[in-house]
Amino acid sequence: MTAAALDLSGAPSPERYATLCARFLRTHGDLRTWAAGYGDLLPDSLLEPLCLMHVFHAPWQSAAELRLHNRMAAWLFALDNHAEEAATQADLDALTDRCRRVLDGGEPDPADAFGRCLKDIRAELRTLPLWPALGARWRELLLDTLAAMRGERLLRHRMDTGGGAPTVEEYIANCDNAEVRIAYFTYWLSMDGTALLDHPGVLMPALWEAQVATRWANDYRSAHRKTGEPTALNARLLGIEPAESLRRAHAAAERCHRLLEPLLAASVPEAVVLDRMARAVVGFYGTSDYRPEGRI
Repeated sequence: MTAAALDLSGAPSPERYATLCARFLRTHGDLRTWAAGYGDLLPDSLLEPLCLMHVFHAPWQSAAELRLHNRMAAWLFALDNHAEEAATQADLDALTDRCRRVLDGGEPDPADAFGRCLKDIRAELRTLPLWPALGARWRELLLDTLAAMRGERLLRHRMDTGGGAPTVEEYIANCDNAEVRIAYFTYWLSMDGTALLDHPGVLMPALWEAQVATRWANDYRSAHRKTGEPTALNARLLGIEPAESLRRAHAAAERCHRLLEPLLAASVPEAVVLDRMARAVVGFYGTSDYRPEGRI
């Protein structure tokens, strides 16, 4: 009996695979050690897939080069958790106030691991060459993220009290709650290149489309999660079925790619990582999840 031929045309070589696995272990170990300084703020069940995705979509970068990207992404997961756990609008506004205090250079409460973590990330960002030119824009994007979380809560409350669902346009206009723009702007700052200064008219519109792709892909995956979010808003509540959410995610990732084509042709690293991420996150949410409750 002859075995069927194996198609390994798309597989990395064993040597390359081993290198990436070793880099993942270093990256994950670094992030776990750092996260331990903030108690149970950053659960390892989220850190592991986060590091795995980042290593594979930027396989040329070292653990040190991915460090700040990983830390900001981990803090954003904590932000998402805190926002979901906020029982009232006042609690959510208090969370925003804690963040704003740190963004304004204030000191978080010593017992506030969430605020201390943001303070430490901001302090590291302030040492980067691009910070003087782009630090104010970073602050704006984080405030936009917080405002979108508040907007989501208000839109969901409107629905729950008989005011009607938002339009798809309203929903997507609020998608800074997907946290992609602030995550990748932070990443780009840490890369120390000049593309953000030289090509903002290409990178920022493409980043918006990557965020839209993530929003729709996350909505697809949310339909498979075992637990609901009583204050969250997603495409299913707007009458959009999961398959349609995934189609829209792929379409947004393709728009991102087309916008980036001139920079991809020139191998601009900031464009390459964004393009790879937009495509990877759609594929990942199409089959699995960062959160354990959504994994198949």
